[in-house]
Amino acid sequence: MSKNYKANGKIQEEVVGVNCVKDANRKVLVENDEVKEVWRKHTKKLLNTWDNIITCEKVEGPCELIRRDEISKALRMMKKDKAATCTGIVSEMFIADEDCSVEWLTYLCSLIVAQGRITDDWKSGTLLPLYKEKGNLMQ
Repeated sequence: MSKNYKANGKIQEEVVGVNCVKDANRKVLVENDEVKEVWRKHTKKLLNTWDNIITCEKVEGPCELIRRDEISKALRMMKKDKAATCTGIVSEMFIADEDCSVEWLTYLCSLIVAQGRITDDWKSGTLLPLYKEKGNLMQ
């Protein structure tokens, strides 16, 4: 299925509803495994780009625990009206009872820092490329 539209005085055709993508050589790929590989490389490049790498010396001794004011500040900075994660929790839930949330999150974050480990569920995520009907779908 395709859709024609006019851009820059030219009629262009966009593929709609088909799983395809252009690779680094601008070749259109439609095979599912090839498309997945291009997306895997693209997201790996995005997630592993560090503009300002900061190095520091290793510090030994007791760790500094998370403070309540840090949690309060982080809660105020959270975006509102966003979709829930796989847990079903949205930022408004934390903000609704901020005192209780700050206390609980401070305890949880301090425990994570003190133990030096986090749950395996927090180590992975899912990225979904969504076309927002802006620009060229093929790029």
